[in-house]
Amino acid sequence: MTLRAGHIAAAACAVWLASCSSGGTTVEMHDMDDLRWSEAAQISVDNDDTLSMRTLSVVVRYNRRLQPDSVCVDIATLTPDSLRLEERFTLHIPPTDEVRPVERVFPYRRHARLMRQGTYRFTITPSDEIAGIESVGLMIDNAD
Repeated sequence: MTLRAGHIAAAACAVWLASCSSGGTTVEMHDMDDLRWSEAAQISVDNDDTLSMRTLSVVVRYNRRLQPDSVCVDIATLTPDSLRLEERFTLHIPPTDEVRPVERVFPYRRHARLMRQGTYRFTITPSDEIAGIESVGLMIDNAD
């Protein structure tokens, strides 16, 4: 009886460790003044999984002060080995009349692999000054 309980405990522990090492979802947000967003939001993500395919998404929390429905941002990525990639990304944000802030997720990269161990540094910078954005961030999720 004790041996069987030991096997069950070991199996449960193995499943738990496998689920922890699979990464799951990581969300890093950067808050800003919602009256005026003009400077880069800096986001750092530690990576130890160089094999999994990921979906990277931009997360935006905004309020009814946001006027345009399209917001262009520049996303710069600095890898742990100092490689740098920068590109423009357009967020098509639906307007809101809600009193509370609304949060939207915009897929940015699908089936991406973070191939280096260490800290990835992302900066998200609006191309123009904009009001109504309360926070912006990055969500990294294991791809299906």
